[in-house]
Amino acid sequence: MLRALPCLFGLLCLPLLATQAQASVTACRTPWQMHGGEGVVTWGYDMGTHGNITEYDYSTIPDPTGAGWGPAPDDLSIDYNLNGGSTLCGVADCRYGAEFTYFKTVLYLPPTMAFDVVDVAVQIVDDGVRMTVFSASHPSGITDPGGYAFLGGGSSADLLPYMTADPYATIILTTPTTAAASR
Repeated sequence: MLRALPCLFGLLCLPLLATQAQASVTACRTPWQMHGGEGVVTWGYDMGTHGNITEYDYSTIPDPTGAGWGPAPDDLSIDYNLNGGSTLCGVADCRYGAEFTYFKTVLYLPPTMAFDVVDVAVQIVDDGVRMTVFSASHPSGITDPGGYAFLGGGSSADLLPYMTADPYATIILTTPTTAAASR
């Protein structure tokens, strides 16, 4: 588990690996924030699997700098749990719709340092997670092909290739919840 250290502008500092052999590099990030999303979205057919990548075509990621963002349940690890509560029960059959929730953090990588990896790890997934990076180079957002996690599993993705030209990047996790999650 990484330990957070205080940093400027309300950011948290997390140790990351640098290419210099003896360098101790600190990168900073904001606490995780949460956005309730657009409400229930239906697509009229069975996606076939929980967290199917096609589900994300129906999500609308909120403006990373816009209104509606508030604290996540845990600012270091998110720790989001519906506790059996899904608003889809009675509205949409399982895998015929979802309610998307979004989590974001802003990451700062000092431009004077060279980094090997920016790893985002997702564990204990229900129904799925997509990782999207927003930066000056990718203002509309970009998702690494390995940036998905699926029901019952987890995922880890190196997002550094999408951040190399930009010291600041916003990472947004999109989580769809279907009616089955309430069981």
